[in-house]
Amino acid sequence: MNTTFNHVKPLYEQAYDLVKRLILYGKIAPGEKVIVAKLADDLNISRTPLREAFRQLLKEQLVTVDRNGVLRVIDLEFDDLDALYDCRKITEKEFIANITTSISDANLLRIEQQIDYAKQLSNEQPDECIEFFVNVYSILINACTNRRLAQLVQSVHSLLLIYVAPTIRESFTERITEQEQLLFAMQSRDESKAIQAITSIIESERNRGIVYLNERTLET
Repeated sequence: MNTTFNHVKPLYEQAYDLVKRLILYGKIAPGEKVIVAKLADDLNISRTPLREAFRQLLKEQLVTVDRNGVLRVIDLEFDDLDALYDCRKITEKEFIANITTSISDANLLRIEQQIDYAKQLSNEQPDECIEFFVNVYSILINACTNRRLAQLVQSVHSLLLIYVAPTIRESFTERITEQEQLLFAMQSRDESKAIQAITSIIESERNRGIVYLNERTLET
């Protein structure tokens, strides 16, 4: 893997950003064992900043470590997946209600532009498709006036994003439509419709995640 690091940010921060992206974009799959030495060679980076990156990812629960010190990307069980989507449903109702009344027209336009761009993508461009969801949620997170709530939503959303990558090809058009419906509700400043839209999105994502876990269980 050809990776270029710069001298603007500390190396461990760049390593953290890169490894997190690899996880969220499905390049390192859920449950996959991570060998730091091999990954350091692949990324052409020393092991020390990479270990620092994994310490942060451990705090965020995107990776786990067993009693033998083996690192793995988090791999959710059905109950865990269900519980996290319940958390999303509870927290994101308040989150979206907050945003609908406070988000600026400029940020709504940015989301609209992201959706317009996404409509031009092919489902054979999975990285760009996932980038669309990351960008939209980044705008929403930054628009929320309750920073504690925004941090909580972002934490749960990151854990679940790793299950978007394996299912992106089958449902990308449908996902764009869902995001567009949420945008329409926010543009009209209709809190009730926005909550309905985010609830529908969460249920759809829950169902996709369960189907993916079922299929993977059958494969093993």
